[in-house]
Amino acid sequence: MNRDRGFSLIEILVVLVITSVSLVVLFEVFASGGQRLFANQAVGEAALAAESKLSELDAAGGFAPGEDSGTLGGDLGWQVSIRPYSSESWPIQAEGPQVLDVTISVYARDTPATPRFVLRTLRLSDVSERP
Repeated sequence: MNRDRGFSLIEILVVLVITSVSLVVLFEVFASGGQRLFANQAVGEAALAAESKLSELDAAGGFAPGEDSGTLGGDLGWQVSIRPYSSESWPIQAEGPQVLDVTISVYARDTPATPRFVLRTLRLSDVSERP
């Protein structure tokens, strides 16, 4: 037999199988990377919206206990919960400024039960807002 004429059919089939398996793996990597990129972009937008809502509350002239919710442009909604902060090391104060636990949740309007981003911070209330 003369081997100088080219590749055998078995050799070509092996190369095709190895190439196709490699391409499938490569496509899966790119597809999952695209999905992660989209998810990270959604979380980034939600974080920006939460920071914006916190700045809006700050600019409105202070924080007072209560809850509020609304919608943002696009498909996002938000919920703000402001409660007096209390722990064993920091009891609720009777006089002076009060420490408030501020929680801002940003969610997709079609799935409000699962927030995309939750921002939680402590703020001082304005002394003039105390009863």
